[in-house]
Amino acid sequence: MATRLGAMAAALIVLVSWAALQLWGLEKAPFHTKGEPREALVVHEILSGGGWVLPRRNGIELPSKPPLFHWLGAVTAKVTGRVDERSIRLPSAVLSGAAALMVFATGVLLWGPRAGLVASLALLTSFEWLRAATSARVDMTLSAGLTFAVAGLLLFRSRGGTLWLIAAYAGSAWAVLSKGPIGLALPLLQVLAMCVVDRRLTFPRQLRLGRGILGVALIGGLWYALALFKGGEAFFTKQILTENLWRFVGTARFTEGHRHSVAYLFLALLAGLLPWTLLLPSAGAALWRDRHTLSRQDPRVFLIVWILIVFGFYAVASSKRGVYLLALYPAAALLLGWWIDQACVAVARPRWLSHVVAPIAWCVGAICALLALVAAAEHAGSPLIVAGARVAMGQVRPEVQHVATIVAGHAGFLLSLFSIAAVAAVVTALAARVQRGGLVFAALLLCMTPVIVAVRQAILPAVARATTRRTFVDSITRVLGGSRDVFSYRRFDYGVVFYWGAHMPVFKEQLSASGPLHLVVAEGDWSRVGAIERRLYERIPGVESDRGGNLGPLILIQRVATSPGAATSAHPSNAGAPPSEAEGGLPQ
Repeated sequence: MATRLGAMAAALIVLVSWAALQLWGLEKAPFHTKGEPREALVVHEILSGGGWVLPRRNGIELPSKPPLFHWLGAVTAKVTGRVDERSIRLPSAVLSGAAALMVFATGVLLWGPRAGLVASLALLTSFEWLRAATSARVDMTLSAGLTFAVAGLLLFRSRGGTLWLIAAYAGSAWAVLSKGPIGLALPLLQVLAMCVVDRRLTFPRQLRLGRGILGVALIGGLWYALALFKGGEAFFTKQILTENLWRFVGTARFTEGHRHSVAYLFLALLAGLLPWTLLLPSAGAALWRDRHTLSRQDPRVFLIVWILIVFGFYAVASSKRGVYLLALYPAAALLLGWWIDQACVAVARPRWLSHVVAPIAWCVGAICALLALVAAAEHAGSPLIVAGARVAMGQVRPEVQHVATIVAGHAGFLLSLFSIAAVAAVVTALAARVQRGGLVFAALLLCMTPVIVAVRQAILPAVARATTRRTFVDSITRVLGGSRDVFSYRRFDYGVVFYWGAHMPVFKEQLSASGPLHLVVAEGDWSRVGAIERRLYERIPGVESDRGGNLGPLILIQRVATSPGAATSAHPSNAGAPPSEAEGGLPQ
């Protein structure tokens, strides 16, 4: 009974932490990168009549990934009545909470409530996981599916039960519809690796592998068949060849970047797992000490294999990004949960804590104290940031002034948060000096929580507002009034089209006197326009954007030379565009 009550209390802590760190303030930061509005455009297209099977961004561009994330965003937007930042990001946040609960359940069933609580909190507060959980990207949809798939395999292997088998195959099907065949490939590699560990085929036989694979393939394959029928060769080339085969093997046909070394991937993992990277070496040392007592059925062996399979797969792949490794974060969090649970009752004291973690904690405490001091000065009306910039550089650069404005606008809030973080960092250092692993985890969590809140609720929204395309679109609307006669020149910017709220046709021909009246142009494209064409258009002053998005700095130009009877709305560049492209989208 006591164990059950403890598990319920721990689960409540997980839910409250998830809501505070990932659900609260999802809408505060406008889209300011290229990735989020790129996915949001697919959701917008679904709800604007572009279909649920293969909706195209701006009515033109095929999506790069399967549609599960976009379906979830569309359902959320249907419920809320708006296609906005919160409705698009909410699926990622909810799925992060679901994955954390799965990790919590796994930790509880394997080692008890304390291990499950530590593992789930570590997962929720890891840097890369937290970023994916609050972003409108497909990565968390995939990671949640893989968490259920592989954790389901682990629990079925350790405890049996049809429920965990269903969770494994359902999670794999979910992952396939999130990002393609990788959703089935990684769980299958895990099963194959465990056969090598066991030196027999008992595990796959128990899994009823043939029927499971068939079920996953049918669920994912149904959408692929419909999309192939609808998109034809273009879909096959982009989503099947480019996004899967060429991205993995790396050929001259794949030109989308992210080609990095294995060292890059390892460093990205260390950075993404922060702050818990500091404690994982101690967990690794404990595993090494227990190596002679580990049996093949020990869940820790399964977790180690889980980490190695995911890292090894992407180490071999040509395209490498830190976010690809999210699939192994639950395994790392569970190992950390096991170690903290053991450290709370063990006599051994890991020297890593006192030799490495303690000095780092003192440094973090000093930084947080300095930030609290700066916030206190701004709160008292003393422009410490501006004064320091003048002393150090002789002038106040625009970006420094922007930082000063951010701090001044949230000075009291930031003062409180960074003060708590500084005190918690000191406690972390002291706990590390006496080599108390459980206390180090608790203090480090208390240190990082206010820092996360400060970044998500104050700093990031202010930075996003300074770089978002929404400001640029507002300027266009202000200058042109109710006119919707605006085209994109050669390429379209995802953020601009999203905040425009409707299709923005792309004009790819040579500028002429009969061209569109207004064009959104990337600075780089405008600089390459010939002198003769430049005489036909002029920049509209005050309507320009900073760097960002997928096209960099943008400007708005208007035609100054016209020819009688020019009809821009019927220009050939619109051929094939949906008839609804001049209509407004859902309210923004």
